[in-house]
Amino acid sequence: MQKPNWTKAGLPVFALLCIGLGGYWVVLLKQSITEQYGDDGEQLAGFVRWLSGYVMVAAGLVFTAWLNFRWPYRLLAGPQQRWFYRTWLLLLCWGLFELLQWRTMHDIELVEENLLVAALLSLCIAGLSLVFDMTRQ
Repeated sequence: MQKPNWTKAGLPVFALLCIGLGGYWVVLLKQSITEQYGDDGEQLAGFVRWLSGYVMVAAGLVFTAWLNFRWPYRLLAGPQQRWFYRTWLLLLCWGLFELLQWRTMHDIELVEENLLVAALLSLCIAGLSLVFDMTRQ
């Protein structure tokens, strides 16, 4: 008797799992929204704006990591250019911090939060670039 080849079944199993889990989460989210907001359209619109903001941040993070992988990571991450790539990441972190500062109108009370978020975003971008590189190889 021949053993089944599970390597060909990987994508359909993953797709089925994503569909099932996504459907489950949508049902739970719908129940939660109905319980919290009921028929109040104004509050629901605020929730949708909040949720879409997080989706846009996640999409922007992945897109920036992909751009980071396509240009600076490939050009500057070689053995001789490691410090150039680290300098690029430091400049990226600084740019993200300044963007967050601009978004919060340079409020002095939010400096610590903006520093933390900029550092975490920079680490995520660098980590995703490594993941993209591992999948490419």
